[in-house]
Amino acid sequence: MENYLKETPSIDYVNPLIQDKVWELMSQSEDNLDYIKRSYIFVRDEVPHSWDIKTDVVSKTASEVLENKTGICWTKSCLLAALLRANRIPSGISYQLLTRADNAYFSLDGEHLAYTIRSELGEIDYHDNHADLDDRLVNILMQSESIQEITTDFEF
Repeated sequence: MENYLKETPSIDYVNPLIQDKVWELMSQSEDNLDYIKRSYIFVRDEVPHSWDIKTDVVSKTASEVLENKTGICWTKSCLLAALLRANRIPSGISYQLLTRADNAYFSLDGEHLAYTIRSELGEIDYHDNHADLDDRLVNILMQSESIQEITTDFEF
């Protein structure tokens, strides 16, 4: 469980921007469960996906997502993990292969995807949980200067 609390280069929760957001969300929260929900909703609703707003900005870490106010799914996940880990709430990264995206909703009762996985289209829910962003994804982000350069040509 300790691995799911560690700070990593991608999940850089000691960064002052992250710490400021943690303090802001904590000051609005009634308890840890409320904090978790507020963190989730903040990342989902207040940080647009880079493709959705047609930006070329590549946010590579949790703090860059916060600074740039945008990120792709990988780095938005890192931001949520950073917000949680900063409060000693273990969190991990899970992967899916999707062909479209809608909003999911927050639930402690179980996973609620934005929509059902369509295996006939090659979509996959890997049902995994990693302590950090996959090294291959980190390398892709670090080598990309624009969103158009981000691709994945490997399987998890």
